[in-house]
Amino acid sequence: WIPDNCCSITDDAATNYSAAFFHEFSAPAIRKLVSRLGGFFEMHLEGSAIHVLDELLMMKGIILLQYTNNPKWPRGIEMIDHLKSKLGNVPAKILLTPSEFRAAIAQRLLPGNWIYDIGCDSEHLDEYVRDADEAMELAVLAQAYKPPR
Repeated sequence: WIPDNCCSITDDAATNYSAAFFHEFSAPAIRKLVSRLGGFFEMHLEGSAIHVLDELLMMKGIILLQYTNNPKWPRGIEMIDHLKSKLGNVPAKILLTPSEFRAAIAQRLLPGNWIYDIGCDSEHLDEYVRDADEAMELAVLAQAYKPPR
């Protein structure tokens, strides 16, 4: 579903500076880059850079927010309601542990039209998928899941 004229952008440094700095320096650079590369972009944002989300969402061409866990900010699962209210029709990609994914499916918390990364990311997760059997079990759960309306 990603168009050919899409690029991927990350601004991990936004965790370390203010929304005003993002407005003055990062936002113009992102707009210029996106314009030059085709007009659409997906944005990787560390969780503790959520203070720049409002301005980021005003940028033309954003098609996906990749929200990555960061010790300085709540985990993606804890931010679902906040992200849903901010993102509107823009989908998100969030990182979850297998336990978080199972619990969220059981409670019907996961929005549709989002991407859930339950992989082997040992850098950002203390629990992750360890073998093919567990991956298949989670895939079966995902296929049967009906998101809330």
